[in-house]
Amino acid sequence: MEQLFLLAHLRLALRVHANMRFALTQLSNPLGRKAYGGQAKKDLKTFYLRHFNNLESSELASRDQTSPRRLDGFPRTHRVSLGRFERFWRLGPVHSLQTKLRGRLKLIRFFKGTCLAAALVLGAVACGDSKNPAPEPNIVEVARAAGDFTVLVGALEATGLDEVLSGDGPFTVFAPTDNAFALLPEGLLGSLTTDQLAAILTYHVVAGEVDAATVVTLDEADTVEGSPIFIQVIDGTVVLDGRVQVITTDIQASNGIIHVVDAVLFNDNRFPGNNVETLVASPRFSSLVDAVVAADLAGALASDNDGLGFTLFAPTNNAFAALGDIDLTLEQLQAVLLYHVVGATVDAAVVVTLPSAETLEGSSVTIEVVDGIVILNGSAIVEWTDLRVSNGIIHVIDEVLIP
Repeated sequence: MEQLFLLAHLRLALRVHANMRFALTQLSNPLGRKAYGGQAKKDLKTFYLRHFNNLESSELASRDQTSPRRLDGFPRTHRVSLGRFERFWRLGPVHSLQTKLRGRLKLIRFFKGTCLAAALVLGAVACGDSKNPAPEPNIVEVARAAGDFTVLVGALEATGLDEVLSGDGPFTVFAPTDNAFALLPEGLLGSLTTDQLAAILTYHVVAGEVDAATVVTLDEADTVEGSPIFIQVIDGTVVLDGRVQVITTDIQASNGIIHVVDAVLFNDNRFPGNNVETLVASPRFSSLVDAVVAADLAGALASDNDGLGFTLFAPTNNAFAALGDIDLTLEQLQAVLLYHVVGATVDAAVVVTLPSAETLEGSSVTIEVVDGIVILNGSAIVEWTDLRVSNGIIHVIDEVLIP
């Protein structure tokens, strides 16, 4: 509100300057002197009073709806009353243009006095109390003001971490949006103890200020929770723990920096839900989720497979985008998706020992390790491994497998 108020004053000052130049130009002409000389002050005074009255009525009245002229609730350093401007028009040795103008010197002195007085008043309004400038908001205040982090702020307050992140810091916070929390399994947040919730939240916090230019140079970053976040840069996007994408960077606060993420992070490379719930909570796999739903496989893949669990080789959105548009029947789509699933829990330590793995589609994918990188079917690279879920394990791949 105060910024809008100051901006309005700045715009007003510029318009007054232009108005004065116009009047001065007109007064240089005898006809203009007659038309504008005696009326110039009245016109300018009306201009001032009308605009500042509008400011009080529109910008300042919101502080006290009972009276547009009452400014009790507005900061003293930003008050501008009509009385002050009434007195302004009585200031100075050249107090009126209603008398005859005796030479250009008097006219120039009038406008110099007017500009000086206006500059002093507007300067006082814009600068406020230089000894007590408004403090820059901290991380919690920035998140609260943004409006997109209401769940995060509420969780911080519930655990008392809002006071910690309001402290000196500095901190780097990977902040999940409200939409990120909304993608979590229903009831998950409510089922957590305070300590569990605090552990999840502190896993989003790194001690020190780490801007985006530094983040992209790191393989991992130690969190306040104690476990490291693992960092990859894939196709220009920063990906955390193989699942969470950084969507906005370098939001500054007085005690650190905020990077916005599209999903909630969980430590130990483990998600508190089944494989379908994990994919749903991770926008990086939204194309795969759409395909699973379209193929009517969500229910089957969310099961525990009679206690054996599943291993899912999960293609990212970029993998589906690279595939292009392909028309498949329901049976063909189901076959493609099941070709990404092994009917047992097979972690990376076992995968690298296998020449191939049989899938639920019926045929096998080939496996080879080249320079420490696991490659399926000769071209699909495994980008992330061992994301553990309640019914198995997920390995992330950069290509859609075709049987």
